Amino acid sequence: MPQVETGAGSIAYEDTGGDGIPLVLLHGPAQDGTVWRHALDELGAGFRCVVPTLPYGSHRAPLRPGTELAPRTMALLISEFADAPKLGDETVFVENDGGRLQQPAAERPERVDRLVIAGCEAFDNYPPRTDGEMMTAAARIPGGIAAMAHVLAFRPARRIPGTGCAVMTHEPVAHDLFDRWIEPLRKDPAAAASWSAASGRRAPRR
Repeated sequence: MPQVETGAGSIAYEDTGGDGIPLVLLHGPAQDGTVWRHALDELGAGFRCVVPTLPYGSHRAPLRPGTELAPRTMALLISEFADAPKLGDETVFVENDGGRLQQPAAERPERVDRLVIAGCEAFDNYPPRTDGEMMTAAARIPGGIAAMAHVLAFRPARRIPGTGCAVMTHEPVAHDLFDRWIEPLRKDPAAAASWSAASGRRAPRR
């Protein structure tokens, strides 16, 4: 996959190419660009789809040493990434978890021409329901995110009614895809720290 070098590190991305309107498809925390795999098939050749894997916990490329792990830093990576592939002025940004996209839209409005927020929590529903409260609690405990990822490595735990994995999708996420998303969280403490920053939940300092 091609990569863009940013101030925080390398960001790998998929680019379908073509002359269609550029769409930058953004994923949420503890996911990567594969969350859009079905959408890419449905969009077809009418769009140029650019799908980065952002450092939100499921990434493989490490961040640069000294990168500030803060929600604002993680959000502004979006516009820094989009500068590189020369997408033009008609770029449309689409996010399945709209909290981060609002930041670059506010601070760099010239970069975000149009945006689509496909799913976002707000007001008294943040963090969203039981799953959000559970993730927030885990982020406040040293090693809590990794522990949660180890629990979710047990595949039946992903199908428990009322939990985040069971209520956030209309259909169950394929196990091999879920395994891919949580592997860095299980094995790399830095990935868990990036997830906490991207989602706005700070883990305590050790």
